[in-house]
Amino acid sequence: MARLPQQSDERNGKNRTTVSAIPPSTAIKPAPEAEGASLSSVSAIQLEGGGMQHDGVRRICPHVAIDTRAGSGYVSNQIRTSKYTMWNFLPIGLYLAFRLSTNFYFLIIAVLQSMSVISPLGPMTAIFPLVLVVCISLLREAIEDRNRWLSDRKSNLKPTRVWRQGQVLDVVWEHIQVGDVLLVRDKETFAADGIVLSSSDENGACLIDTSNLDGEANLKPRSGLACTTISRFPDAVQPSSGHLPRFTVQCEPPDVDMYKFTGMLELAKEVHALDEQQFIPRGSTLKNTKWVVIVVVYTGHETKMMKNAKEPHHKLSHVDGILNRAVVFIFVAQLTLCAVGSVCHKLWAAPFESAIMDKQAGVESVSGVLTFLSFVVLLNTFIPSSLVVSVELIKTIHAKYIGWDRDMRNPKCVLPSV
Repeated sequence: MARLPQQSDERNGKNRTTVSAIPPSTAIKPAPEAEGASLSSVSAIQLEGGGMQHDGVRRICPHVAIDTRAGSGYVSNQIRTSKYTMWNFLPIGLYLAFRLSTNFYFLIIAVLQSMSVISPLGPMTAIFPLVLVVCISLLREAIEDRNRWLSDRKSNLKPTRVWRQGQVLDVVWEHIQVGDVLLVRDKETFAADGIVLSSSDENGACLIDTSNLDGEANLKPRSGLACTTISRFPDAVQPSSGHLPRFTVQCEPPDVDMYKFTGMLELAKEVHALDEQQFIPRGSTLKNTKWVVIVVVYTGHETKMMKNAKEPHHKLSHVDGILNRAVVFIFVAQLTLCAVGSVCHKLWAAPFESAIMDKQAGVESVSGVLTFLSFVVLLNTFIPSSLVVSVELIKTIHAKYIGWDRDMRNPKCVLPSV
């Protein structure tokens, strides 16, 4: 395979991303007519995607056949925000459940109640509430993670239009790859990070809504370079009369800065600067523009949206932290009462024990420990087993009420607050 020319930015010493487009010898071919935009009007940038990555240098070749991209090193456009898999849900879920001091406390009580020497009760009286509480916690985690999985699946299976092999195809988002050329219409969401090539505006301008990314409701203008807009090709009605010259784009590797994009485009031995005005992030929506064409530069978890997304952490909520501290305080108070009860029992039972028991080595110390544990079992209701269940139900119901409350919604957004 012929090696593409490698270029670097000597100003900052960083490797750059190289994007190569259709060679000069490739004539512009008309595409089938599509709803909302005449594809013949944008046929001047009809490309097929491809890309390679070697030695840390990204090379995106929109004119290369798709199957040559196997092993290119680019990440898939599929995203995943769920915490668990089928294999790790149970062990991780149990670990998280017993990180709560209440569940760990009930586990200790269940073990103590299974010892007949210190407890008159059967172990099931403590095991059943514990199993119930843990099952409810696991069920809530499973429902929440399934909702995340469904959201990921819905996003990954959204359709978009891609130029491949000289025609426009409907392709789901998770199959979008670096180097694909996408046609996005008004009110549609962008499937990946890309650079604007052209739009329905003769100057290549378009408007995007990034409220899903940064919460800003105002529309942001974007535009392609003058050298790639449709106005450069006045014979678009007869596209066979024109060519799209070979061009090269160099840009920085993926980063988290949503408002920064720097690069340069070389066309016909002329270098044109690229900045955030040509960059459109994944998750933004096209507004007040019939169509726009972009070339994909970042996909999946390398997009700026996913770079800024926090990894799903298995952490305790603020309410759970307060609950843990309260349970520890109550447990310390319970142990104090158990110790006082054990001492009082020893003082009260001392005359009777001296009369009916032989003094043998170790008997008194063992008896004192068993008495202390018996008091722990007797006072286990200091922390009610319904505590965790009540808290979980309250959080779930309050979340539903917040979601139903129309006064708490953004007036410019129809989505619920939670």
